[in-house]
Amino acid sequence: MMRRIPKRGFTHLKERPVIINVGKIDAVFSDGDTVTLQALVDRGLVDAGRKVKILGAGTCSKKLRVELDALSAGARARIEKAGGSVAGPAGSKKSEKNVDVPTPGEKGDSGESEAVEI
Repeated sequence: MMRRIPKRGFTHLKERPVIINVGKIDAVFSDGDTVTLQALVDRGLVDAGRKVKILGAGTCSKKLRVELDALSAGARARIEKAGGSVAGPAGSKKSEKNVDVPTPGEKGDSGESEAVEI
């Protein structure tokens, strides 16, 4: 006979990020600090190797520079309203997202599109 351990429930294989609110970051960091994953680990807010997402609950009264992968729109708005800035980590595609890319048909300063023969 074969004995089996019953399987119950569902186990997520994808690791969920640690949620930290803007109010908590405002309480822990001082004015002008840069909030990075390493800075959060150093202050004991997260364990090393975990992903972090910043949510917008609470208030932000300090000028902070946030360099993390995941932020909610509300968190971004509160940080920027307090005079801070938000950027992805150095070298990431998210920090280079706002590069001017010409739209198809746009040709220099003249504004005329070039005709294509088929």
